[in-house]
This record gives sequence, structure tokens and C-alpha cells, in this order.
Amino acid sequence: MSHHPFSNAQLSDFVEGYLETVLQKIRGLGTDYMLKASLTELENHFVDEARLVPLVLHLDQITLGSQTAVEVEINPFERAVMPGDDPYVRGTLLRFDIPYEGTRELWRYRPWAFATISLPKVDIRDDHISFYQHFPDDSPPASDRLKAQIDKDKRALQQAVEAAREQVTEYNARIPAVIRAALDLRIQQARSTTSVVEGLGVPLKRTATPPAYAMPLTRRPSPRALPSVETQSYKGEHFLRLDDYEYILGVTKSLGLAMERAPISFAMMDEEDIRNQFLLHLNGHYEGSATGETFNASGKTDILIRVQDKNIFVAECKFWDGEQSFQDAIDQLLGYLTWRDSKCALFIFNQNRDSQAVASKMHAVMQARTEFKKYLGPDAHGDHRYILVKPSEPGREITITTQLFDVPRSGPKPSNARSGRGGRR
Repeated sequence: MSHHPFSNAQLSDFVEGYLETVLQKIRGLGTDYMLKASLTELENHFVDEARLVPLVLHLDQITLGSQTAVEVEINPFERAVMPGDDPYVRGTLLRFDIPYEGTRELWRYRPWAFATISLPKVDIRDDHISFYQHFPDDSPPASDRLKAQIDKDKRALQQAVEAAREQVTEYNARIPAVIRAALDLRIQQARSTTSVVEGLGVPLKRTATPPAYAMPLTRRPSPRALPSVETQSYKGEHFLRLDDYEYILGVTKSLGLAMERAPISFAMMDEEDIRNQFLLHLNGHYEGSATGETFNASGKTDILIRVQDKNIFVAECKFWDGEQSFQDAIDQLLGYLTWRDSKCALFIFNQNRDSQAVASKMHAVMQARTEFKKYLGPDAHGDHRYILVKPSEPGREITITTQLFDVPRSGPKPSNARSGRGGRR
């Protein structure tokens, strides 16, 4: 049945009510589920659910849908109707179809920036709208007059659609912050209810004065269904605090940049030798409670922090040797991290000239991973950061930061530079 579009309640009321329905679902999530779920997966899920698809009207694809014989009521302003005369005459009804994209319900609500415009009545389908023109067969309008009326109807519809699209776009832009705030509040409530968060952080004890790492000819660096979760009950686990994670990456960034500025000093080092330089530098900034070393080596290129026989932080040092080698390094990281909130890093040393191309390939590989959930953008150091969740461990988030350094070499490439996993455990 044809009706005037954008004629119901205000669009602002509709979108706010739509968002509130989603927020109610977040507030209703169970405590155990919240503690086991990945906040990134939940955020993606509810942002997608709350998002509305703005209307886009494809006026350039308008078609004549049908031409039907009908009875047309006589317009008394155009011809006289005497008492007893039939008020209807034979006529023609033209139906025009215009494809559209977007959330169908948006056709019903009035945007705030929408001026009062005479809109044609339309039939709204899932993928197109239809509007009509009719005329008596004994006095058809001139083609230019009919075309002018059709163009007028199209312009009116387009103006209304653009007003609605602007408002919906603004609504979509603020959804992620609103959803994330609701999820943060819900997880705080869940943690408070179970009292599991106290003492689970793993503070790393920094030395009073981190020693500088002397570098030749350089200054010393300054320091839909909901996402699935595990079936067993939640158990509190350790996690690496974000401020410590950021500090670690700042230390490694400083060392990596120093390597770029003094390439000759590292020209003959292989991955393991470079790893040991990172270990030495990091343990100069942190103290271990038992061994004196917070950071340890495992295998040929790993740097790790281990708590209760589990790896809470792992970094891999790798020379860039193509996308497959990079994939292998990611696989290694994902295989080592078993805590719920794990943070790790990939330190990639590029011997090619086009580092921008290497960075683009690394970014494409990360986003194409089946475990990929969210790109967090460049961090404070300009490095790329991602959140991944393994299908085999639903709800357990893994944060990976990639740091890329140019390491030109004056000597031959180390024999194990292309070894992949050679010599690993």
C-alpha cells in the first residue's frame, strides 16, 4: 500500500531507541560470560548490531516498472463534472521503480534536517521503491510536462534521503564509543561481583635508573550470535599491564632505531645475536624477583616473560624473508601464548630497500589472518597493533604489535637468516 515516506516519528527518536535496545542486551550479559569473552569480539558484535545502513537512492537506475489500464478520477479543476456523471474515466497508471540500499525502516522516520517537501506516495520494497503517475487516456499530458513531474518527485525523494543519510552517518560514527563504554562498565561490574581482579596484574619492577645501552657514534637511547567462550567456569588469570607493555615497546623501539643509525655495528649479527641485544637492554630496565632477569630466551629468537610456566609476553626477532616467513612467525606467537590477556610483539628487520612495501605486506598479512578481530592503528611509537582471537581458544585476546626496522648490511647475510624455524625446539 502506497504511503508518504519519512512521515512517522522523528528519526532521532528511532535511532536512540534502536541503540538502547542493543545497550539493554549488553547490560543483560551474564557475569561468567563477560569474564570469559573477548571484549573486542563483543564490541564488534554489538557495533554491527547497532549500526544502521544509510539509505542510498540510485536515481540513475530508474525503470518503468509497469503500464496499467486503470480508472482515473476526474480532476474538477481541469474539467467540469455534472451531477450524475461518472467521476471516473479510463486512464493509464505508470509505475516507476528506483533501486536503493540501506535499512528499510529508515524510510518511515522524519530526519531532523528535513524541510517540508511534497513527497510522492511510494511503495517500499526490500531493494527498491515505487512511485506512480497517472493520467486520463482522453487527455494525456505532454511528455515534457510528465517528465518534469517525474523529475520533481525524484528530487524531493533524493533531498529527503540525503537528510536521513546525514543523520544516520552521525549516529553510526558515535556507536563504537557508546558500545565500548557500556562493555567496560559491564566488565567492571562482573569483576567486582566475583572479586577476581585484585592482585592479578603482573607488575614488572623497573630499575631505579635504567642503564643506557652504549651505541657506537650514537646517543644512548632514552627509556550475531554472541561470540563464543570457553565452556568451563571463569578462573582469574595473570595479565601484563598495558603501561608495562607500552614501556617494553618503547625500550625496543629505541634499540631498533639505534640499530638503524649504526648498521655497521650489527652487520654480522644473526637473529639470535640481535635477540640477545634486546634481552640485555630490556633486563637493564626491569628486575626479576628470583633470577634477576624478567626477560628470558627460549629457542633461537624468542624473548619472553613466563609466569607459573605460562608465557605472558613473547616477542620474535625475524629478518624479513617474505610473507610466508612472516606467517610462520605469527603462528609461533599464537602457539606460545596461553593466558587470557596476552600481549606480544614481532620485531622484523628489513634488508630490502622498500620498507614501505614490506610494511604494507605485513599489514595485509595480519588483517587476512582468520584470528584477526581488530586493527588498533598506529601506537604511540608509530607501530601497528592488532587484536587476534584463536578459534581454538574463544574469548582469549592476543595483542600483537609489529615493529619494523631497516637493517642494511655491509657483509654477507647470516647463514640462518632464511631458516624459518630451523634449530627451534
